[in-house]
Amino acid sequence: MKRKINVLLLIVVFIYLGFYVNAVVVNIKEYNFSVNSYKITMNNCSNHIDKVCKSDDASCIDFCKNFVNNANEPKRYDFVRTFFDLFYQSENLILQNISPLLIGVVAVWPFICDLKSGNIKNKLTRINYKKYMIKNWLSSLKYTLIIPVFITLLFVSALILSRGVGTQSISESFKFFTKYNVNLFVFIPTWLLCFIFQGIFWINLFFICAKRSKNSIISIIVSYLTYFGCGLFSEVVFGILIPALFFKVSFKNPIISNYFSFYTIWAYDVKHYLLIFLYQILLCLISTLLLYKTYKNKEEVLVLNEI
Repeated sequence: MKRKINVLLLIVVFIYLGFYVNAVVVNIKEYNFSVNSYKITMNNCSNHIDKVCKSDDASCIDFCKNFVNNANEPKRYDFVRTFFDLFYQSENLILQNISPLLIGVVAVWPFICDLKSGNIKNKLTRINYKKYMIKNWLSSLKYTLIIPVFITLLFVSALILSRGVGTQSISESFKFFTKYNVNLFVFIPTWLLCFIFQGIFWINLFFICAKRSKNSIISIIVSYLTYFGCGLFSEVVFGILIPALFFKVSFKNPIISNYFSFYTIWAYDVKHYLLIFLYQILLCLISTLLLYKTYKNKEEVLVLNEI
């Protein structure tokens, strides 16, 4: 059992490492490409303008003159801009959809195996049912740190790539935050906590859905689909229908629905980040309460999972 869990954890870790390495490599390649393009263009315009431009091509000649006189070699962005460039690499957006599955499976798989194999009955001869459930739940929560660690790695890489604060002025990035009176050093920890609370919500869903399914794989699939169903319900009912019916908010207004979208934490709304943070806490609390009610009755759990 422990070997299977270790293998699952290694697979999940390597998946996140793969996305991390890809983001850094792509960022470095893009920067090197822009530097090389600048050097080639500067060399051509400075030393080979007669080969680059025809003698009667005034626009090409003017471009070269302007480039030689005004263009500067590309420099690294500051660490804030570099971090978000790394985080929002197109491939990383896949994590929005697969993270609930990855975190949910690695966190809840030991419990699912105990439940579906009947091994839970053996364990309950040595430990109280309530203590067993609490121990499994608390043990699963450590996996909510995977995404914050992934983000922290990207942040450290951004600091290294930008050589500290960066060779370009950092003021532009901070203007984006100061525009909404947001403290960057409060925003980032709050953002990381959003992923932890959302991770607890994912794990709770996987625990809840595991109760009634006889098959481990089906349990995982049902949990994953339930996540998308809850996300759709949250965004449509709480984010669109209720505001439109009771508060006369236009159906076309995306701001309210963004508060209730599970994807918002991946594209964080700086202006309303505290409201989004509170919603993540609410999701965590409600799902934890549902989890408690789902497994409150020991006999029902054991009967439903008899082999």
